[in-house]
Amino acid sequence: MNATVIDTLRFADSLKAAGFEAPKAEGLARALGDELAERMLTKGDLDDALRPINGKFDSIDSRFESIDARFESIDARFESINARFDRVDAKFDGVDARFDGVDGRFDGVDGRFDGIDGRLDAMDARFDAMDTKIDSVHRELSGKFNTLVGMMALGFTLLVGLGGYNAVSPRFDETVRQAPEPRQEPTALHVTPASRLFAEV
Repeated sequence: MNATVIDTLRFADSLKAAGFEAPKAEGLARALGDELAERMLTKGDLDDALRPINGKFDSIDSRFESIDARFESIDARFESINARFDRVDAKFDGVDARFDGVDGRFDGVDGRFDGIDGRLDAMDARFDAMDTKIDSVHRELSGKFNTLVGMMALGFTLLVGLGGYNAVSPRFDETVRQAPEPRQEPTALHVTPASRLFAEV
């Protein structure tokens, strides 16, 4: 069932007050209400249009949760590495050669951090691309919505204009008035002796 867009009874009363006949005012109000109800953008329509975008946001949220879990795993591994380095420090304290080896392992950890930074940069680039796509979809939906509103306004203006023209245009009787027949004057015949002769015969 279409949503009620305008109060058709109040609209019909306004038309009657403006001089419309009751059946025409009520018919125009019902027709306008039906047309607007069919073309009205409802909250349900917007929810349907935004459902894919909300699904993408849900997907992004789940990916963030996955990334958070991976960072927690990385943190746990770093804590494990730190614990190992503490044991190495305690074990090889005073041995320069062994500390050089530990420094090499730290360089490897720095390389792993660089790799993680690169992956995070790639993720940032993907999120930027997603933001651009979302902005594009938003612009497209806004443009379609504005076009729809403009078409509704144009339709309403045409309906009201046609109703107004119908109200003020001259009316013609159903029976066509016939022009009076031309009046014929009786013609007087000129009587001549010859015509009198024919009349007697």
